[in-house]
Amino acid sequence: MDEKEAWDMLHGNKCAQKSLSKVLDEMGFDKDSYIVVRRNGPRLKVRENDVWSCPEELEESAYYSFGYNHRHPSSKYKNDNFVKDDFDAIDLEMAEYARKYRDGTLVNGMTGANNGVFCAMAHGGDEFILTKDPEITRQLEAQLHFIPNQLGVPLSNGGYIIDDKQRKDWERAEACSKSAVVERMRGIKSRPKTIKSPFCDEYGNMKQDYKRFRVDEFCR
Repeated sequence: MDEKEAWDMLHGNKCAQKSLSKVLDEMGFDKDSYIVVRRNGPRLKVRENDVWSCPEELEESAYYSFGYNHRHPSSKYKNDNFVKDDFDAIDLEMAEYARKYRDGTLVNGMTGANNGVFCAMAHGGDEFILTKDPEITRQLEAQLHFIPNQLGVPLSNGGYIIDDKQRKDWERAEACSKSAVVERMRGIKSRPKTIKSPFCDEYGNMKQDYKRFRVDEFCR
């Protein structure tokens, strides 16, 4: 896979749907090492941890949950009175970042990291990735130029997943991520595959024709 093919997967060009998880699959990451929250799928319902209360007495917390409409007062890019879906809010944040810091050049995506939890989303993407394997965001930043440490990270400041299936999926992702880190350190697990980049020079800088290509893709 080369970088243009990865771009097509991220943004749904010549694909059935936009998919960051397919890119991770092409890189060789185990699907069990992360969970995916989809734009049009069930939101990640999380409640606040409270050791003094029974689980059934605690309701979902908008602060800890992800994937639905609410205010975004904490972001430096968003108005305090702005109510948006979390996915749309991230898209807006990426657009504002591009405008302020990259002369309008679009970014492929962004990542986030906090307290050993990592997340990623492509610009305009349909999938939000949540993991405890730092190599996932490291490779997205290195190979696809995702902007690091820009996203808020669900589950990184506590919280308990309400949905049984989502909670089991996250517990499996935690265990798989831990194993992957240890196995890489021991040389048991293969390193992620490298995506070929016809759009960058030998120093890793993006070529002008790729910048034009990305603008054309979004202006169609």
